[in-house]
Parts: sequence; C-alpha cells; structure tokens
Amino acid sequence: MEAPLTILYTYGLRGDLDVLPRLYTLIRQLRALNSEAAVPVCEDEPAPPIGRVLLLDLGDSCAPDVWHCGVSGGLSMPLAFDGMGYHAATVALTPEARARVSESTQLKLIDADHPAEVDGVWLTLGDPRPDQLTIRMQPAEFADLTDNLLTLPAVKGRQVGEARLRGSMLVSHMVYDLPTNALPDPTIAGVVDLVTSEARYRQKRG
Repeated sequence: MEAPLTILYTYGLRGDLDVLPRLYTLIRQLRALNSEAAVPVCEDEPAPPIGRVLLLDLGDSCAPDVWHCGVSGGLSMPLAFDGMGYHAATVALTPEARARVSESTQLKLIDADHPAEVDGVWLTLGDPRPDQLTIRMQPAEFADLTDNLLTLPAVKGRQVGEARLRGSMLVSHMVYDLPTNALPDPTIAGVVDLVTSEARYRQKRG
C-alpha cells in the first residue's frame, strides 16, 4: 500500500511574526491528526503506512512596508519558517539576503530561478516534471492534481491549507482557520524573539 502524502501550507502572512507561535499550534495539531490516522483499529489489523507531511509557504510572507522585512531584505519570515520546521517557502529576497542564508538552514528557498526537490517532490514556480510529483509553489484558482502537477488555492494569513494525496490522486483539500483560543507555542515564540532581535540589530547598524 502506497503511503499517503499530506501538504500543509500557508500564504499571505505579510510579515506577521506575532501570529506564528499560535499558527504553529494549529500546524502541530494538524500534523498530529495525520499521525494518528496510522493507528490500527484493532490489535490484529496491521497499521496503514505512515504518511509523509510537507509544510510549505506559497509566498507573500513578507511585505516591504513591515520594518523587519525591510531591514532583513525579506529574510525575517523565512528564518522563522525554518525554526518552525517548514520544508520550503516561496520568497522574494534581495541577493544579499539570499547570500546570508547559512548552509545549515534546512528551509528550501523557492523563486523563479531556484526550484528544489524535497523528499522526492519537485517544488517550483516554473515548468513541472512530468515524471515526478510537482507542486506549483504559488496559489492557483483551485486545488487540482493532474499529470503529476499539484496546484493549491490561496489561503488567508491566519489559515492553514491541507491537501491529502494518495499516489496520483488528490483525496481531499481543506482550509483551517486559526482558532481564537489557540495558545502560542513557547518554542516558536522564542524563535520569533531571535528573528526580531537580529532584525533590530541590523536596523541599528543601518
């Protein structure tokens, strides 16, 4: 039995660092739900294969008029994504900002000139690979999986989209609103503090 693949994704955060600790709480819950789906119903029933989860951001994560986006060259939000365990994000970075990304950063930075492969999945803004599952890393009109190309619709800044795949079939697409009572994750709050401190340091240096 082929293991399922779940895509969790965000879009349009536009520099909202403050929401990330609460948004991560929702993402963590959605990841847990996908893990629990692999629990067997009874002792004699073999567990279905544990599915993979990819966490992506489809862009518009920084806005030039947001101070930390401006001083970091658009890198502040992607750095926070890296701390949150995102696999890839569509970015609009200055050449200087991209050059500052260390080799230890796990996040794949996607733009028109930089596609990437993550866990056997091709992530791109350009042409798909017909022989490989490809995710178009920018919002489309609707969710669709045709000829190995997955497109995903935009979500709002306080929403998380979810697409579930099995083989070459799109099983479901859902959009989850961030609950008003979601508690901030303390680890991600610490990540946001570090990103903010780095941006303020660069701001002071001019």
